[in-house]
Amino acid sequence: MKYILNAKEASEADKNTSDTYHVSPSVLMERAALFTAETICDRFPDRETKVVSCCGKGNNGGDGIAAARILFENGYRHVKLFMPLGAEGLSGSEKDQLTTAKAYGIDISANIDCLSQADIIIDALFGTGLSRAPEGAAADAIAAINASKAFTVSVDIPSGVDATGGEVFGKAVRADLTTTYSFLKRGHVLYPGREYCGEVLCRNIGITENSFSGHTPECFCLEEGDIQRLLPVRKRDSHKGTYGRVLVAAGSPGMAGASLFAARAAFLAGAGLVDLLTAEENRVIVQESLPEAILHTYSGKCPDSLVKDCCDRADCIVIGPGLSTEKNAISLFQAVFETASVPMVIDADGLNILSMNMSLLQRPHTSLVLTPHPGELSRLLSEPYDLIRPRLFSACGDFSRANQVTLVAKGASTLIFEPFRETCINTSGDDSLSTAGAGDILAGLTGGLIAAGMKAPDAARTAVYLHGKAGEAAGQKRGRRSCMAGDILSALPETFRKYE
Repeated sequence: MKYILNAKEASEADKNTSDTYHVSPSVLMERAALFTAETICDRFPDRETKVVSCCGKGNNGGDGIAAARILFENGYRHVKLFMPLGAEGLSGSEKDQLTTAKAYGIDISANIDCLSQADIIIDALFGTGLSRAPEGAAADAIAAINASKAFTVSVDIPSGVDATGGEVFGKAVRADLTTTYSFLKRGHVLYPGREYCGEVLCRNIGITENSFSGHTPECFCLEEGDIQRLLPVRKRDSHKGTYGRVLVAAGSPGMAGASLFAARAAFLAGAGLVDLLTAEENRVIVQESLPEAILHTYSGKCPDSLVKDCCDRADCIVIGPGLSTEKNAISLFQAVFETASVPMVIDADGLNILSMNMSLLQRPHTSLVLTPHPGELSRLLSEPYDLIRPRLFSACGDFSRANQVTLVAKGASTLIFEPFRETCINTSGDDSLSTAGAGDILAGLTGGLIAAGMKAPDAARTAVYLHGKAGEAAGQKRGRRSCMAGDILSALPETFRKYE
């Protein structure tokens, strides 16, 4: 895993590195600038390339000045500095960097038109500390950068993007590449900021976890090595009972597909047995499409005895996909919820039913994983999503702690909240997942991993990551536009195989 910092955490780590470990701001600035300059040198080796570094006031501007000077030292003959906010009042490391650049004879242009003539623009107007929309000359410079045909490299984060929430303050630079230092920032992985960053490269410049000074950052993301470590080990000396039994309670009449997606995903996640509890009307299609599942059907109201029998045999329960919110579905959900003594994954209509009776969460309950999309999250929190989004981290974190649940807030950057632990930001996946049935697959994957032996929070984080990777693979094969849920399922075996 690796930590992802918000703006305050990044600033404090930077300060602690200098104050506690005596690495001067000038050294950090020089290392950051060297990484940016080396990246440009690697990608654009032609020394006739025209480079304009657009610099603001502050450390980010200093990084940009230093990067321009390093390029000049490396033989780039057409390097200019453009400082739309002026050079008056500079202090500290940035002032020193400007003095050095002047000593080298680097051209400082006062004409914004220099941006339109550049082959490469270094965006060093604002860094992670920006908290409001750029105005005046800064806004004009951002507009000019975006209007140019130059390859744009943003220093740390594109100017105009909120490093903490990923929001865009009015106008923001649309970078082709962003070079950041030591740790990713939330704005690199949260939308809409993520799409403004282009490719993101991160290099350690001397700010390490020691610089957190005991204050662990609030967010992290999984890396590929974590997945291999977390997945349950498959043993040659095993049988179907070794890898657990999942009960999938899903699928109202005419909604067999949702139940099939969830059940098949549970199998593909490694569960040894899958029981499928669904409406009698779905019997034929289920038996023909997934004969491996143990089928249990009901007409009208599901008998309590059948619910108890299925729940008693399960190691994990997935409930909700395609269930509907009709009277009999509500009765089934409540019976399963009150009977279950194993972890549960609640998705889709299960969440909608739960939102009608939130008092269920105040009773003693087993380990729960809730997987809402924005609309379902809005119903759970009883607020419009537009009001939740600006405070998504605090709202979801509070909900997770208050109700003692693992909350998977699905979205372009899915967030996984666990009570009293850091939040996981998922970095895998793309718009290939924007298709009907994808959420049912995620619920089944999570249930299958839990049944196979993973703790519910670990299973949720791992399932989201692998779900994203399978979506990427399916999109590459079929094209993101044409990707369907079945394509994601088809990509899962190869996705898992990479981590065996």
